Amino acid sequence: GGGGGGGAAAAPVSLADLMPKVDISGQLKPELLKELGDKNWKIRGESLQKIQEIIASAKFIQPSLGELPGALKSRLGDSNKNLIITTLNILASLSTAMGSSCGKFTRAFVPGVLASLSDAKSQVRAAAIATLNAWHSEVTLVPLVEAELITNALQTENPNLRTELLGWLEEKLPGVSGKLPSEFSSVTPPLFSCLEDRSADVRKKAQAVLPLVMAQLGYDPMMKHAKKLKPASMQAVKTLMDKHRATASAATSSAGPSAAKTKTTSSKPPSSAEDQEGATGSSGAAVRSTATPPPPPASSSKGGRGGDKEKSSASEKQQEGRSGTPKKGKAGVGKGR
Repeated sequence: GGGGGGGAAAAPVSLADLMPKVDISGQLKPELLKELGDKNWKIRGESLQKIQEIIASAKFIQPSLGELPGALKSRLGDSNKNLIITTLNILASLSTAMGSSCGKFTRAFVPGVLASLSDAKSQVRAAAIATLNAWHSEVTLVPLVEAELITNALQTENPNLRTELLGWLEEKLPGVSGKLPSEFSSVTPPLFSCLEDRSADVRKKAQAVLPLVMAQLGYDPMMKHAKKLKPASMQAVKTLMDKHRATASAATSSAGPSAAKTKTTSSKPPSSAEDQEGATGSSGAAVRSTATPPPPPASSSKGGRGGDKEKSSASEKQQEGRSGTPKKGKAGVGKGR
């Protein structure tokens, strides 16, 4: 991958990195992988269960998966939503079993995980978030940023995906110390589009993430992107950015040369045993958001949750009294990029 931002820090040491690892490639027989693509969803489900058992039995595995990545990736688009959930659970288990070595499969697996955030079924989205948490706990945000996977996902104009992914970034970005790779700047245009999304949930989450992105990239570099917007949209974005300018500048100047790969506790993927009927539907279709409305947008003093304790009292005073609802531009700004 790319790597601006002064170079990445060493990968976090996980339990899997310290334990002897089993090579499971010999157990991934061609006939087993063929069953993953069987027309009968029950046979596909049984093959997924066998793979789960192989991983669970080995506990810690070598990153030798043979043809499994391609077969599993196909199941992320399964017509049966419960099999999608099972597949997401397997990917979470794989990341924990491989440790930091799972990073070599980031480009193979994570785009499909992110796409699952667009699903209308809340259980699928919850499983995708749990898988992202498991992946993040092993390799942090760095490989996702280097491959511009977050940027590509946010360009998808789906309210479920945007709300879920922005909420996930709101949780993870405060834990980053130092600078993320330079590719992170590519997230700016789709973030601006989210600020004026038709969905109120997306707009709220985008407003909460904006100061966290500004702390990484800085006000002026982001304004260069804003100046490419239509006048009304640029003014709406500038109003929001001005609100956080002082604190973002302080955070940017205090950031280190590279992003520290801090580990987070991954949540356990939800069970896939429920609703075993063959529920069908396209997980990628744009649908009206069914997610629970998020909390109000973050204020400019929110950064403290992630350890941003270096905000001066002067900048806090500067923020006081700046109330008012930001001007909304036309929906869907940034389309066609």
